[in-house]
Amino acid sequence: MAWTRWGKSAGLTLLALIAVVATACGSSAGNTPTQTLNRSGTITVWHGYEGTYLDAKKAIYDAYTKQYPNVTINLVHKPNLTDAVTAAAGAGQGPDIVAWVDDQIGKWVKLEAIKPMDAYVSKDYMNSQFTPAAVDAATFEGKTYGVPESVEAITIIYNKKLISSSQIPKTTDGLVTFAKSYSQTNPGSYGVVWNPKDAYFQAPWIYGSGGFYVKADGSVGLNSSGTKAGFNYVASFKGAMPAGVDYGIADTLFKEGKAAMIINGPWSVADYVKAGVDYGYATLPTVQASGKAASPFVGVKTLML
Repeated sequence: MAWTRWGKSAGLTLLALIAVVATACGSSAGNTPTQTLNRSGTITVWHGYEGTYLDAKKAIYDAYTKQYPNVTINLVHKPNLTDAVTAAAGAGQGPDIVAWVDDQIGKWVKLEAIKPMDAYVSKDYMNSQFTPAAVDAATFEGKTYGVPESVEAITIIYNKKLISSSQIPKTTDGLVTFAKSYSQTNPGSYGVVWNPKDAYFQAPWIYGSGGFYVKADGSVGLNSSGTKAGFNYVASFKGAMPAGVDYGIADTLFKEGKAAMIINGPWSVADYVKAGVDYGYATLPTVQASGKAASPFVGVKTLML
């Protein structure tokens, strides 16, 4: 499984978007297509980048400002980025670019916090550079509102000091068996943990079992056989995960070496590095009852104007 899948030229795309803003900052009303564009000015980017992902982004921005020294790029980390952008929209303020996941696009369009980008990024370009899932995520009501940076999803992260890659189960039934056996062999520790209280983390089992939460036409699938099968699968871990486990508990157990595996996303990796965890990645298991791959939700990190 691809842990973080980039578009064919995500770095170049990021620079292209910066160029759009820089050109706007440095151009005058009298510019024509035949004139030399003056890339200058200050660009403010609000973001939620962290860890090695932030380091990679800084390298891209630094390369741009080295080529265009009259451009200054201010990277501003917002711990509560969603709330910050929403509040700024109401006050008629905000940054030049917002770097965040796609699930806020619809809300921000309605608040007029972000602008359509069709004048700068063609449909042909989007389709040639990014996966259909990434293009769809950046599109709202037929218009493009973002340029994808990366496509990501939750998967298994395991502690190499506790188990080897060959021990990681390939099927959902195998995962339950492993979890129960590991806890019995290692009292006070767990084979696998995740946040079972969040529908986002349950999605792999629901959709992998042929179920669904809701479709684009508004139909709800909570009573479908596949959805029930997915929830029943999660319930089968009773006793194999700590009672009341949530995101924080699961995260702490993995950091402390009390869980061999965790199902989580790339946002967590920087903290695992700080905690000294020697980690590896593994593909989510196949849902044995359906024969389908576990199907997590896809998140798309996106640049928006």
